[in-house]
Formats: sequence, structure tokens, C-alpha cells
Amino acid sequence: VCNVAYEVLVDFVGLGLVAAGIAWLVTSGRAVAGSGERDSLESHGEEEYAQAQQLEFAYAFDVHCNSYFPLFLMLHVLHYLLLPLLLGSGHLSGLLSCSLYFWAVSYYTYLTFLGYNALPFLRHTEFIILPIGAFAILAILGVVVRFNPTVSSTQFFFAPETDEFEAGGGFDLI
Repeated sequence: VCNVAYEVLVDFVGLGLVAAGIAWLVTSGRAVAGSGERDSLESHGEEEYAQAQQLEFAYAFDVHCNSYFPLFLMLHVLHYLLLPLLLGSGHLSGLLSCSLYFWAVSYYTYLTFLGYNALPFLRHTEFIILPIGAFAILAILGVVVRFNPTVSSTQFFFAPETDEFEAGGGFDLI
């Protein structure tokens, strides 16, 4: 029950409000407002978009909701089904786990990009997909240092609470 409450309140709503807030602030500055852009829109017969548009926060949160569902399916449903394979101590388990997390977070980012790219009054939304490169570097780095995010997440969600940190915790450098 606590894990479900944490997943809904912290991961979905809490992080969703933060992600939507950041996206709303960043993309609001990309709306068509300058006279040069307005003139180019009017010349293409799009007078309804010629005035400065403003992105609503509710739309930003809706984009998060639409992007979060596939992430949830990958990191909670598929992840659960693959636990016997992903919890191994070998290098292959870490590689598969890092790959799963990389694809889930990258797909979330791509769907977020598609949500904002659909708005005709936002310009240069390509910057939204730039973090995918950083995610790839982190995934490669995780594989190199033999970090297994599945081990870390299962310890976080399912391990009994103790005052001592267990050695290992997903890292196996030797």
C-alpha cells in the first residue's frame, strides 16, 4: 500500500507537477510573440496564431500524463515481469536493466517532445529531446561501472528499512 501511494503521489503527481512546471516555464518563452514571426505567420494565412499564444499549465500536465503511461508500463509492468532476469549479479543483467531504464526515460522525453511539437505557436521545440543524449551517456556509464538500477529500485521499494546501508546496493566494481 505504501509503495502504491508513493508511486501515485510522488512519482506521478509530484514529479509530474515539477516536470510540467519546468516544461511550462521553458516552452512559454518559445511562443510566437515577435513582429517578425507574426508577419511570417500572417503571410501564410494563419492569422489566428499571429497574436501571442500562451501555453496553459493544464496542457503541460496533460502532456506529462500522456508521456508517463508508457514509462509506467516499461518501468513497473515489464520491469516486474523481467525481474528474475534483471536481478542477476552478472554484467548482462546490468546491461539489460540500464537499457530498460534508458529506453523508458527516452521514450517519455520523446512523447513529451511530440506533445509540445503539436502546438503550432511553439517554435524550436527540438530542445526538449536534447536530454536523451545525456541519458545515453548515463546508461553507458552505468554499464561500465556495473550499476544495476533494478537492484537499487527493488532495494528502495521492497527492502526492510534498516539504519545501515548494505554493501553493494547495485554497484559491483570488482
